[in-house]
Amino acid sequence: MNRVEPMPSSTIVESLVARADATPHALAYVVDDTETITYGRLWEEVRQTVAILTGQGLKRGQCCALALPTSLDFIRLLYAIQTLGAIPVALNPGLPATLILRR
Repeated sequence: MNRVEPMPSSTIVESLVARADATPHALAYVVDDTETITYGRLWEEVRQTVAILTGQGLKRGQCCALALPTSLDFIRLLYAIQTLGAIPVALNPGLPATLILRR
């Protein structure tokens, strides 16, 4: 696999945007050798997901739980939540709901 040099940025969202601008057709993620996505496509899908989350009422500074297995859906949502300025909280999807919902 080719080594990808880091791009100057301060957040992972800025890194994604820089990669999407510079190399939109380059492979961004491979999950379990079955799912792949390029930087350009990922950024496009992140922006679509931001619109959906905004429509659902997610706002800057709010926490948003991610109880998903490793997948492109998890990656899209992680970037979208951070793009909104909300706080992603990754949870093990195998945990029982009683543990997840406990305060």
